[in-house]
Amino acid sequence: MTELHSRGHEIVIITSHPMYNTSLINYTEIDISNMIPIWKNEVKYNKCKHEDDSFTSVMNALGVACTEICKRLFDMQELKLLDQGNVLNGTFDLVMTGWHMHPCTYGYAYHFSAPLIGISSLGLIYESHRSIGNPTHPIYSMEMFQPYLKQPTFWEKLERLEYYIWNIWWWHSVIVPQQDKIARQYFGKNMPYLEDLKNNVSLVFTAVQTNYYAAVPKVRALVELGPLHIKESKPLPKDLQVYLDRAEFGAIYFSLGTNVRSDKMSEEKITMFLEVFAQLKDFRIIWKWDGDEKPELPPNVKIGKWFPQSDIL
Repeated sequence: MTELHSRGHEIVIITSHPMYNTSLINYTEIDISNMIPIWKNEVKYNKCKHEDDSFTSVMNALGVACTEICKRLFDMQELKLLDQGNVLNGTFDLVMTGWHMHPCTYGYAYHFSAPLIGISSLGLIYESHRSIGNPTHPIYSMEMFQPYLKQPTFWEKLERLEYYIWNIWWWHSVIVPQQDKIARQYFGKNMPYLEDLKNNVSLVFTAVQTNYYAAVPKVRALVELGPLHIKESKPLPKDLQVYLDRAEFGAIYFSLGTNVRSDKMSEEKITMFLEVFAQLKDFRIIWKWDGDEKPELPPNVKIGKWFPQSDIL
């Protein structure tokens, strides 16, 4: 978005991570960071995987969170002003939205009579591929919630097929109908069905670079940006630089991302990781740890709530 702005475009962005940069002219941010607790409260990957070792449990939790976010999103006063045409006189040349599980936002393309582009900082779900006519296959197609299998066994293929069929049912019978009902309250009863809006997307951008995986068919409407988001590295904080410089045999950076909290793992799993790290005594370990309570650490492990990941790597 900042690149579009630097080229003279006027931007209105709905984001949960605003920059609050008042020096940017013609760059309007609508802060929806209050939606983050909804996501974290509903989507507990650790709990889902512990109670039910299947991706369907995670997907169901995602569906509940995304639908609840849609409800609250359209109730925000800032978005009501946007819908009423009080921002940029209600005229937009393009609508870009996350291309995952918030189809309710596709209604903005209809509302503003603008082309629609999907964007994903992660991979794509099957329905994202189908929206642009990209072939999907339960065994070899790339799907963000399915592991990459170079040579899957028969049972792994069967499991993928089961998930593939379930995913089609889940999207068309649960996600889209629920969010279509919500979207119509704000965009009007004449709004096309969300599935039709999805299939009218012009392009889909994704930050994933599938050249690292097996060859799969891709249509031209799928644009892989690869590591475009990676910026030039900056100097590390002094204490972190000293810590890494003393790593005679190298260092390991361990992070489960923002959606999986390390401190919410079972005690058994935490102990397992610590025991493994302790065995790697020739290496220095940096672990992104989310909680305030710290476990007893081996001498070669350093934990923290945040590290400059790109600069470290």
